[in-house]
Amino acid sequence: MIQTSPRAAWVALLAVSLAVFVAALDLTVTAAVLPQLIFDFDIPLPDGLADAAWIVNGYLIAYVVTMPVMGRVSDLYGRQLVFLVCLALFVVGSIAAALSTSLWPMVAARVVQALGGGAMVPVALAAVSDAVPERNRSLAIGLIAAVDTAGWVAGPSYGAWINTLLGWRWVFWLNVPLGIIAAILVVVALPRSTRTSHRLDIVGAGLFTLFLLAFTMALYLGAPASPESGLMARPGEVEQSPWFWPLLLLSVGALAGFVRWEQRMAEPLLDLRLLAGRTFAAANSVSLLTGIVLMAVMVEIPVLLQAVSSSVEAATAESGWLLAFFAGGMVLGALLAGPLLRFLAARWLTVVGLLLMTLGLWQMANWEQLLGTDALTMPLALAGLGLGLVTTPLATAVLDRVAEEERGIAASLVLVARLLGMTLGLSVLVTWALRRFDVLIAQEEMPSLFAENGPELAAQIAAGVTATVVTDLFMVTVIVGLVALLPAMLIGGRGNVSE
Repeated sequence: MIQTSPRAAWVALLAVSLAVFVAALDLTVTAAVLPQLIFDFDIPLPDGLADAAWIVNGYLIAYVVTMPVMGRVSDLYGRQLVFLVCLALFVVGSIAAALSTSLWPMVAARVVQALGGGAMVPVALAAVSDAVPERNRSLAIGLIAAVDTAGWVAGPSYGAWINTLLGWRWVFWLNVPLGIIAAILVVVALPRSTRTSHRLDIVGAGLFTLFLLAFTMALYLGAPASPESGLMARPGEVEQSPWFWPLLLLSVGALAGFVRWEQRMAEPLLDLRLLAGRTFAAANSVSLLTGIVLMAVMVEIPVLLQAVSSSVEAATAESGWLLAFFAGGMVLGALLAGPLLRFLAARWLTVVGLLLMTLGLWQMANWEQLLGTDALTMPLALAGLGLGLVTTPLATAVLDRVAEEERGIAASLVLVARLLGMTLGLSVLVTWALRRFDVLIAQEEMPSLFAENGPELAAQIAAGVTATVVTDLFMVTVIVGLVALLPAMLIGGRGNVSE
């Protein structure tokens, strides 16, 4: 255990939290400035929208892929050094993004940003676990979880505000001084750890990265949503990429090769006993399932508002308002989880969080249009509060049970599980929603478009069916939440990795 003074430990927490917040902002910040980027880069519409989406998707994919390897590198070469390298990558990528004058240089710059930004979260979790005394560890982890959530929630609003005041390039330029400030604080407060005698498993790192890259891209390309047609597009209108099945098969092969290779290595990238450990497997299972729920809520609330609102502008404003309650609940839950872990075991706090989340989702599933959209605010806040309460005990349970030299890779896998769950939620649940829409709309007697008020009546019927599909989808997430209770009950207290 690296010893550091309490003051230095909390300054270190401030430093890594600042960096995590800025990186989380950039997960979603381009959602607000993408229309301006399309205009400035002369991207043709609508044909160029699929390419423009890689400004967002490239960041998300690189964000996921970099986590495990850099988490393990921090175990071997020290948290401070690796965190500073990640910050440097993020700042360099930000400068390149600010200077970009066309699409693909911007995509490349965003990938560089994400290679640094994605790695900062697990390295930060491992670093504070090393530096903060054990009695305060859950508080520190809860703060990082809250900061991370607040960052990606605030991203679109922050991006719109900066774009209005200064222009989109300043969204990226402002990352530079913030990154420099965080780096100075990290150098001052985060203890330097000595490099271990272990070596990085290069082949294992390559195979696992290939698995994550191929699997994530397959899910993105296989999702029935596209920038051109929206999330409630007809399945026949969105052509699945011919790369979907080859990428999926490649990911399976890479994963099989990774497991086989790791079994032969004396110093593997990932000790497979971690995956077999009861608490580790349970925590990652819960993280995956809550990721599915998180993405379902984030995607389907805007879809629901688009169906029942009077205009696109009203739908945008109302969905932002409702999701603010959801995100606020998540931030509050993450902050409360740290103190609560002093009195409740990680297992029981996770169960409480899942029950609150599921109760909120059940209330959303029983929502009726006559109640108005304001009736969704408290259920969304409750579901968010439950999700926030779950995040901290999952990370704490895992980090408490692994050795210091394995905390980077352990923290990264919990985060990767949630992000893969979010990607699965986008791909699988939206596919289910589209098919459910087909079934329900076929049961309706649609008026002729040439009849008096025919288009208006048809639009009303489609909106009603859409609202039904969304509430049905929330009932599916209720089932997912209940299923998550099963692995949650297997989360143990402190102990060795096999438990």
